[in-house]
This record gives sequence, structure tokens and C-alpha cells, in this order.
Amino acid sequence: MISTIKKDKELTKRRLINAVGDIIREQGYLGLGVNKIARRAGVDKRLIYRYFTNVDGLIETYVMEKDYWIKIFSRPQKAEQPVNEDLDAYIGRLITEQLDHFYGEKEMQGLIHWEISQHYDLLDSIATARELMGSDLLSKVDDHAPQQAENFRCVSAIIIAGIYYLVLHGKVNKSTLCEIDIHNPEDRERLSTTIKHMITWSLKGQI
Repeated sequence: MISTIKKDKELTKRRLINAVGDIIREQGYLGLGVNKIARRAGVDKRLIYRYFTNVDGLIETYVMEKDYWIKIFSRPQKAEQPVNEDLDAYIGRLITEQLDHFYGEKEMQGLIHWEISQHYDLLDSIATARELMGSDLLSKVDDHAPQQAENFRCVSAIIIAGIYYLVLHGKVNKSTLCEIDIHNPEDRERLSTTIKHMITWSLKGQI
């Protein structure tokens, strides 16, 4: 009996989390609200408060599952650097995987657009959590190349911000940027190669 109750609870939570994603894909973040989420999930809205405290708790749970950096660094085994992989190759791989992840996740695109266009305490706290989890990666650079640590931070910020802009610009306007078409697999591959070069150059003090 207890296991059945637990299973029903987890299924209901999953339906609510999935409903958040469905609404973001179809209506954008402005469509999120207790009544709309509960209606989409087909459950009583009181269950949002029972399982997630409030709608912000539900949205936070959803984002934690979708955000690339939070997902990677909340599972240490996924973020651990392989012993046979150089630091620049390891970081380049993580960042280019983030490019692919962000390009393919419409919900995450909507959330980042929301995060950079409006002040919202919940999204501020998620951005802070993302930064804190990424600090482990930066500490590796501090240990490996302390003379380049500040430069690496600047280069990484430019690359990650560029990924967000390129994808959002291409998805919304369907246009190129500097003749780069984010929808073209060959252009994305060239971007990935350039990103990896920039990471290597920054760690070697060549930028």
C-alpha cells in the first residue's frame, strides 16, 4: 500500500514537472501559473503546494532537471574529468556539449530568455546555483594554470554568452550572425571546433 502511494506521488510530480515544460514550449514562460499547470497536468492544484511548496518550487525543480550546468555538476560522476583527457579538451567538450544541449532544448531557451529579460528572484537563485556549481571547474583551472585563470574566466564568459545569443537569435529571427547559421550542422561543428581552440589558447596564454 505504501509503495503504491509513493508511486502515485512520483507519477503526479512527474506530470506536474512535464506540464511546466509543455507550457513553456507552447506559450512561453508567461503562460506559467498554478491553474494552467494543474490543468495541463490533469491534477488538483493543491498538489503543487503539497509536493513543491509553491509554483516557484515546481519551476525550480523543472529547471534543475533541464539546466545543462546544474545537471552536469549535481552528478559528480558526469562532471569528473577522465584521467586520460587533458584539461583543455575536457572543458572544451563540456562547453560544446552545452552548445548542443541548448540548441536542442526549446524549454531551456525560453527560460534563459526569461532570465535575461526580467528580474525574478527564483531565476536569480538558479543563476547563482549555476555559478556555484561551475566553481569546481574554475578551481581546476586555478590549479592547472593559475597565471591564466582570470583570462580563462573572461574567455569562458564570452563563449557561453555567445552560445546563448547565437541560439536565441537564430531560433527567433531565423537569420545568420556573421554568416554563421546556427541551424546548419556544419556551422555548429565549426563553432564547436573554434570554441575548443579558444579554450586551449586561453589556458596556454595565447589570447
